[in-house]
Amino acid sequence: MDESARRSGLAWAPTFGNLQTMSGRERPQHPEDGERRAGSAAVPLGFGLGGVQIEIDGRVAHDCDDTWDANWLSVTARCQAAGAEVVVPAAVMTSWSIERFCRGLEELIRTGVGSAFLASELPNLTVRVESQRSDTPITVRAELTADRAGQGHWFAFAVTRTDLHRVIGRCREILAVHPANQMAG
Repeated sequence: MDESARRSGLAWAPTFGNLQTMSGRERPQHPEDGERRAGSAAVPLGFGLGGVQIEIDGRVAHDCDDTWDANWLSVTARCQAAGAEVVVPAAVMTSWSIERFCRGLEELIRTGVGSAFLASELPNLTVRVESQRSDTPITVRAELTADRAGQGHWFAFAVTRTDLHRVIGRCREILAVHPANQMAG
């Protein structure tokens, strides 16, 4: 266990690059993050597709302020189907991942075929949305686990184009709060 984990009282605190992730809902957050407010009720940022739920917990707090690091997000992923549920409480992904996923969904709707892919930077969450032909069902395959070394879980769902439109809208809301910062070149 490293010194910062010992000070925080957390039993598990692996590091990834120059940032630290933690289990549970006790991860570091950027001070400007939080839930969006709709009237007086809190509305968490995120989306659901089939049995997959992705909730954006906020930016991962760290000491670097370069463009790449400004895109790191902490998410909670849940997946449920037929008596099974898997929760990954500390997946780390980038705003760019969400932007690419959104564009992939838009292209899938426009052409009727193709795929959109969402993945965390740590190997514990992937979501693939795919359609082989415009007249066939759209499938979602989610692979997620809290312990990649000791577990593996996948789920498959059928969704509609209407579902994709809703997810695109939610992705745009996420990107409005956590834009995909561009690298200075």
